[in-house]
Amino acid sequence: MLIDAYFKQLKMPQAAKVYQSMAREAQDNNLSYEQFMLGVLEQEIIHREHNRIQRRIKQATFPIVKTLDSFEFMTIPSVNKPKYWPWLKESSLGTMRI
Repeated sequence: MLIDAYFKQLKMPQAAKVYQSMAREAQDNNLSYEQFMLGVLEQEIIHREHNRIQRRIKQATFPIVKTLDSFEFMTIPSVNKPKYWPWLKESSLGTMRI
């Protein structure tokens, strides 16, 4: 299909994967073309962001990859988990691997 070829030429693999299912979903939910395209482009951006983070983690050659979810707050009593946890959960840092 021509759309697949264009996505390949534009180097948008995630958009190529999701556009057909998202088109059906958009049609079922009476979404506008703009809402449909926004969804497809959001998926591509999310996928690129994830790949970029994974690539940087790999390049950093950390001996162990840790997440904030696994951080032992008890080891550093001066860090107040209840004070910071709601903020971390709402931000991208809460799920970012460090």
